Amino acid sequence: MRSDLRFWGGFLIMSLDTRMTPRLPTWAVVPLLITGVLLATGLLLVVVLSTRGPDPERREQEQKLKALISRRASQDEITADLGKNFIYYEKGVTNWEYLEAVLKARSDIAQQVGTSSRVLYYTTENFMTWIVLDDQSRITNYYLCSQ
Repeated sequence: MRSDLRFWGGFLIMSLDTRMTPRLPTWAVVPLLITGVLLATGLLLVVVLSTRGPDPERREQEQKLKALISRRASQDEITADLGKNFIYYEKGVTNWEYLEAVLKARSDIAQQVGTSSRVLYYTTENFMTWIVLDDQSRITNYYLCSQ
């Protein structure tokens, strides 16, 4: 194998004779190309799925919540529309300390809950719904966020 040693810009460079450089056989290149195409396709799929519009489940939940707010629904009306799979927090009555810990860790939720002393919490696989209630247990605000 012939090689030349030269100095370029203060660096030692060794150039190899390209006729002596080993090449991959064609049968070895095809799997590499297929792997590259699959990786590029996977990356493109991730980008497209992550930038698509709001989830239909989220849109449906938003519509229900807006309707509840517009009629200042009571807790009974809320559970009739959204279901009974919720956690109820009330200051001094239930596990409010747990909610306070969440509010300290998540300022976005704390900002929406504000000074309310009653909160309903719904959760699904994809997102969380925090419903803020007033002293008469009527909805005043909500916060919908990803898990």
